[in-house]
Amino acid sequence: MLFPNDANFFESLPTEIIGHINEFLDPSSRLRFCSTNHRHREFLQKLTLRISNSNAEEIVKTLQSNEDEQNWNFLSKVEAITLHNLHGSNISKLLGRLTLKKVFCQGFNSKSVEALAAALPHTKIQELDLSLNNFGSKGAKALAVGLPNSNIQKLNLHATHIGFEGASALAVALPSSKIQDLDLSLNLIRSEGAEALAAALPTSPIQKLILSSNGIFSEGVAALAAALRHTKIQELDLSYNNFDSEGATALAVALPSSCIKKLILIMTGIRSGGIVSIAAALPHTKIQELDLCGHLIKPEDAAVLAAALPNGIIYC
Repeated sequence: MLFPNDANFFESLPTEIIGHINEFLDPSSRLRFCSTNHRHREFLQKLTLRISNSNAEEIVKTLQSNEDEQNWNFLSKVEAITLHNLHGSNISKLLGRLTLKKVFCQGFNSKSVEALAAALPHTKIQELDLSLNNFGSKGAKALAVGLPNSNIQKLNLHATHIGFEGASALAVALPSSKIQDLDLSLNLIRSEGAEALAAALPTSPIQKLILSSNGIFSEGVAALAAALRHTKIQELDLSYNNFDSEGATALAVALPSSCIKKLILIMTGIRSGGIVSIAAALPHTKIQELDLCGHLIKPEDAAVLAAALPNGIIYC
């Protein structure tokens, strides 16, 4: 869709319609449409502006000059962008000039992540979503260098193939970072990666940690459990890791001394003994929500769980 000539017509449309129109514009037209739509400007600035190599140079040029005042004013207040297959040089030029809170990245490889990581200390970005990008441990190691001097508080690395080497590198950076919300799900960090994270968590600001689908076994869960009592973590997701009742028992011992309010343990292979151990610990914890879906829980064990957390939420 090309940029519409009749700006007055679009000024009169409801905000929700404007949002849909914005989605169908090509990158250059979207920028002009957003910057000239005065009535909906505040709304449009909260939408995610998509930037690729095709329009990156135009945006950089706009930011470097005040010649196009409408575009410059709009861009200076945009809160979130999606970077799609962006070259390293364009990444550093853009992020150094935009005042952003959220950045989503698509089609990033390890070189793109290296450029992004180098730019992070010079930005105000608080939320960074790199999920579903295949940059592996090399990209994770580059991120680890940039994170301590950044403002990142929420980091999503779901399915980025970082492995235990990448997780170990990030673990070293966590205590010096501002990250409170970390998603490392579906990365096959294994128990080795979990153990490296456990060593770093007590001195990190992490409050929410997602480690689902990572091939973590009982020894990894035991290491995390031992660290929990010394952390700020309030939400922990260990779903789809096969750590059976041994890992559940280690968690049960640690939970009363932890800050955990929400615990997600979907399909972790926990059997009756582990369920009973967790149930016995619940009255002495801060847990308000527990998810045990995907387990064959006996009726009598379900009754014990319900009695142990009468005012909380249990999924099973």
